[in-house]
Amino acid sequence: MAKVRSQTDVWFEQPPITKQSGFDPFGEDLPSQGFSHAVDKVFRRMLKKLEGELVSLEEAGKAELLRQAKEIVKQATGTAFRAEIAAASRNWIAAGYVSGGELAMLKLRSLRGIDIERIEAAAEAVETALSKAVDRAVAKLSDGVGKTFNVHLRDMLGEGIQKGEPPRELAKRVREWAGKVGDPHRGTRARSMMIARTESRRAQVDAQVTSWKASEMVEGNEWLLSPNACEFCSMVAKSPPVPIGEPFRDARNNRKLKLGYTLIGTKGGRMKLNYETIYGPTLHPNCRCDLLPVPVKVGK
Repeated sequence: MAKVRSQTDVWFEQPPITKQSGFDPFGEDLPSQGFSHAVDKVFRRMLKKLEGELVSLEEAGKAELLRQAKEIVKQATGTAFRAEIAAASRNWIAAGYVSGGELAMLKLRSLRGIDIERIEAAAEAVETALSKAVDRAVAKLSDGVGKTFNVHLRDMLGEGIQKGEPPRELAKRVREWAGKVGDPHRGTRARSMMIARTESRRAQVDAQVTSWKASEMVEGNEWLLSPNACEFCSMVAKSPPVPIGEPFRDARNNRKLKLGYTLIGTKGGRMKLNYETIYGPTLHPNCRCDLLPVPVKVGK
């Protein structure tokens, strides 16, 4: 059976070197260096503190050492860490929603038969909906990063404890995983860049859905497959457009792509949706797919 991956697995893997097509039908990506740098600083600060607390642990039996390590990780990835992630990402995510909202209106204007005056009249409702969406996106990201780091660090330290490693060796595991400053491929740098790119793109796409729904001029979304798309996006793109506000469906069986569902790709790969229900791209980190609006039929 094919290995089941998850939407967030890629946050903790070395990112593959891929060739990206220069074709982007709806504009350029938002700059992600600043976003990445802000998140990376939070990651490194948390991991440095975690490393110090691990070193300070006294020698103990495996069970007691595991209990202490889990408690330290729980505190390190808890409320304060998640609040820092939220603060570091809010302005960048908000910029993604502004960009996506503008893009949504451009796409509406390009549709044949759309009343331009109706688009202008919907501006206030769209702005209010986008403001609320930013709050939801920031909360989802900070909570998701906190939970994912918690699980990964517990597993990593648990493995070391089972091998009989003392506290200093456990701290070394964290230090080596994080990587050295200046190394462009180090752990936190690679992960922060992937998160910045993915969340900026997610904000742009969600802004389009949010804007179209608030405008009451769009009845559905169509998945627009990117060049060099993965097998999972290729499968979703085979499904027909979905009503606005409803999840996309698995083209194999027409089942909704809800949180917890395992999607089988066109090549037989399996991916568990462990981050969110799929109302549009991004389906996974570094996803480049987009959406097209399906306008409300005249007379409705």
